[in-house]
Amino acid sequence: MSLVVALKIAKGGNGVRVGAVAAGWLVITAGVVGALAHHRAWSAGAVLGAVLLFLATGPNTRDWFDTPRL
Repeated sequence: MSLVVALKIAKGGNGVRVGAVAAGWLVITAGVVGALAHHRAWSAGAVLGAVLLFLATGPNTRDWFDTPRL
Protein backbone atom coordinates (compact mmCIF):
# COMPACT_ATOMS: atom_id res chain seq x y z
CA MET A 1 0.00 0.00 0.00
CA SER A 2 2.76 2.45 0.90
CA LEU A 3 4.57 1.78 -2.36
CA VAL A 4 1.45 2.53 -4.41
CA VAL A 5 0.88 5.78 -2.50
CA ALA A 6 4.55 6.76 -2.94
CA LEU A 7 4.39 6.16 -6.69
CA LYS A 8 1.26 8.30 -7.07
CA ILE A 9 2.25 11.15 -4.75
CA ALA A 10 3.66 13.36 -7.53
CA LYS A 11 0.29 13.44 -9.31
CA GLY A 12 -1.48 14.60 -6.16
CA GLY A 13 -5.17 14.28 -5.55
CA ASN A 14 -7.15 13.85 -2.36
CA GLY A 15 -7.21 10.06 -2.75
CA VAL A 16 -3.43 9.92 -2.52
CA ARG A 17 -3.47 12.05 0.63
CA VAL A 18 -6.10 9.80 2.18
CA GLY A 19 -3.93 6.80 1.23
CA ALA A 20 -0.96 8.44 2.98
CA VAL A 21 -3.07 8.96 6.10
CA ALA A 22 -4.17 5.31 6.01
CA ALA A 23 -0.56 4.20 5.54
CA GLY A 24 0.45 6.36 8.51
CA TRP A 25 -2.17 4.72 10.72
CA LEU A 26 -1.07 1.29 9.52
CA VAL A 27 2.57 2.02 10.36
CA ILE A 28 1.60 3.40 13.79
CA THR A 29 -0.50 0.32 14.55
CA ALA A 30 2.21 -2.09 13.41
CA GLY A 31 4.85 -0.21 15.41
CA VAL A 32 2.80 -0.25 18.60
CA VAL A 33 1.92 -3.94 18.24
CA GLY A 34 5.55 -4.78 17.49
CA ALA A 35 6.73 -2.77 20.49
CA LEU A 36 4.28 -4.48 22.81
CA ALA A 37 4.89 -7.97 21.47
CA HIS A 38 8.62 -7.95 20.80
CA HIS A 39 10.88 -5.07 21.66
CA ARG A 40 10.77 -1.34 22.31
CA ALA A 41 12.84 -0.68 19.18
CA TRP A 42 9.68 -1.34 17.14
CA SER A 43 8.24 1.87 18.59
CA ALA A 44 10.45 3.77 16.12
CA GLY A 45 7.99 2.66 13.44
CA ALA A 46 5.16 4.14 15.45
CA VAL A 47 7.02 7.44 15.68
CA LEU A 48 7.67 7.49 11.93
CA GLY A 49 4.02 6.68 11.27
CA ALA A 50 3.00 9.56 13.53
CA VAL A 51 5.28 11.92 11.60
CA LEU A 52 3.74 10.75 8.32
CA LEU A 53 0.25 11.22 9.74
CA PHE A 54 1.10 14.68 11.06
CA LEU A 55 2.55 15.78 7.72
CA ALA A 56 -0.26 14.28 5.63
CA THR A 57 -3.04 15.98 7.59
CA GLY A 58 -1.63 19.51 7.72
CA PRO A 59 -3.47 22.39 6.03
CA ASN A 60 -0.58 23.14 3.64
CA THR A 61 -0.48 19.50 2.59
CA ARG A 62 -4.23 19.49 1.98
CA ASP A 63 -3.88 22.59 -0.22
CA TRP A 64 -1.00 21.03 -2.18
CA PHE A 65 -2.92 17.84 -2.91
CA ASP A 66 -6.02 19.82 -3.96
CA THR A 67 -4.04 21.88 -6.51
CA PRO A 68 -4.99 20.91 -10.07
CA ARG A 69 -2.17 19.23 -12.03
CA LEU A 70 -1.36 19.73 -15.68
